[in-house]
Amino acid sequence: MDCLEKGSLTSNGGLGIGSLFASNIALVFKWWWRFYSTQDALWKDVICSIHGNNAGLNVDVDTIFIPEVGDGSLFSFREDHWLGNNNFKTSFPRLFALEVDKLCKIKDRCTVSSGLLNYNWAWRCLVRDGHEGNQLTDLLNLLQQVRFKDSTDKWICYLDHSKVFTVAAMTSLVEKSILWNLDLRGIDLDSTRCPVCDDAIETTHHLFIECEISRVLWNSLKIWWGMMAVPINMESLISWAYHSSLSITLKNCFDVVVQTTFSIIWRYRNSICINPNLQEKIP
Repeated sequence: MDCLEKGSLTSNGGLGIGSLFASNIALVFKWWWRFYSTQDALWKDVICSIHGNNAGLNVDVDTIFIPEVGDGSLFSFREDHWLGNNNFKTSFPRLFALEVDKLCKIKDRCTVSSGLLNYNWAWRCLVRDGHEGNQLTDLLNLLQQVRFKDSTDKWICYLDHSKVFTVAAMTSLVEKSILWNLDLRGIDLDSTRCPVCDDAIETTHHLFIECEISRVLWNSLKIWWGMMAVPINMESLISWAYHSSLSITLKNCFDVVVQTTFSIIWRYRNSICINPNLQEKIP
C-alpha cells in the first residue's frame, strides 16, 4: 500500500511519525489561513497586486474556515462567502455585473444607524425590473439576517475547539480523510484492537511496549546486551542505546538492533492484519 495514502494516525495503526502528503496539504492551508486572516500586511498587498484579491487560492474550504462578521471592514461584500449558500458574486451575477467597485467591503455597502440597516449601493446604471430586480429583492431579504458587532471581521477555523488553525489539526483531518477513502475501497479500518494480541486497544505504546510479543523481544534484547531494564515509554525506547553506558561504537550497533526490532514488530503486525490466521513466528 502506498505509504502516502496510509497516513500515520496511531489510532489507525500508523507509527505516528507523520504523513508527508498530509503535512504538505496542511502547509498549503496554513498559507490560505494566513492570507485571509491577515490585514494590512505588505506581503499580502504584493500578492494581491500580482494574483488578484483571492491570491490565486481557488480553494473551497467553506466547511473548515467560516467568516465571522464584525464591523464589515475585512470581508469582501461580493467575493467572500459570508452569508447565504454562496458568495454574492455567484448568487447574484446580474448585480455583480452592475457593481462599480467589485472588491468593496461589507461596510461599503451596509451600515447600521440607530439600529437600522442602511444600504449604500454603487451601480453602473439603474437596476431594472425582471432578473435584476428579483436578484436585488432576494439580496435585501438575505441581508436582513446580518448582525454587526463592535469588532473586526475574522475567520474562524472549525478544525477543533480552539477555532484557530494549526498545521497539526489540519494534518490529522487530511489523514482521517485518506483513511476514510481507504475504507470506501473495502480496506477494513473499523477494528481498533491490537491485531497481534487482541487484548487491548491498539496504540503506539501498546503495540511496541505492552503487547506480549513486544515485551518478549525487548526482554530478550535486554538480556542479550546486558541492559538493566527495558524503557517504559516510546521516547526512551527509541533512544535506548544513547542512554546506555555502552561505548560509542556499541551504542551505534545496539541502536541498529533496536530500530530493526521496531521494524520487525511493525512488519509482523501488518502481516497479521493481512492474514488474521497467521500463526508463524516473527520473521
